[in-house]
Amino acid sequence: MASSGFAIHSLPGDGSADGIRFETAGLGIGTILELLPSAPPVDGVLGTDLTLRLGADTLGMRGGVSVARLSYDRQRFGDVALAARYAQGAEQQAEARLSLDSIEVLAASARYRKADENPLTASLDIPGLPLQRLNLFLPEEAAAALSEALHGDSRYGIAPKTNSRRKVAVRRHAGSRVPMIGTAFTLADDTLRFDRSRLLFDRYAILAPNRKPLTINGEVNLTDFARMSADLTLRAADFQFVNVPRKGGPRSTARPIST
Repeated sequence: MASSGFAIHSLPGDGSADGIRFETAGLGIGTILELLPSAPPVDGVLGTDLTLRLGADTLGMRGGVSVARLSYDRQRFGDVALAARYAQGAEQQAEARLSLDSIEVLAASARYRKADENPLTASLDIPGLPLQRLNLFLPEEAAAALSEALHGDSRYGIAPKTNSRRKVAVRRHAGSRVPMIGTAFTLADDTLRFDRSRLLFDRYAILAPNRKPLTINGEVNLTDFARMSADLTLRAADFQFVNVPRKGGPRSTARPIST
């Protein structure tokens, strides 16, 4: 197609799944948003290449969306690209890969087959998602609210008729700060477990600035997506939830709490 613009093509299939292809290239996001009365100060060059196929009992989608030179309020965020695939028939399958400045930062895949004993299997790999980049989109008073980079990987699901288990492992701390209450929270380098379509929390900790944990115990049941349920218990002692200095003096209003 041309260096800029958009196009829609019909894709004849085998009679059971015809499709369409949607392409865009060289579209300035800032120019498009100027048409809105209260548009955010986002700019970049949008490109898409998506293919959709639809049949009597099937649905399929694959392609990618990219934004070159993505910026917010004239501050550069980076080149962002998302590649995805989805298929729905006897089962549902989905895959997605996110890259930032040509470096893959996240990959996810999932498969759902209701008739199986363990219907859902999924994986998530995070080679390194730089959380501090997201500060660009936060209000000025919330600058530097996010820090570090999120790293981790997960495998969810078990083989039918076996007792094998898969685990989620967060290999490095990730933290965030809430400017309104002046507190930085950190996720502990703990392990989450999946067992028979249940996400299990075994004293999973969120750490306050005074290093006191808020622990989570219990489970989230994902056996039936239409009836997901959770049974969780939160416990904390001397958890520093607020840490805002008083105006006009050095005293702090830090108030540990217990639950």
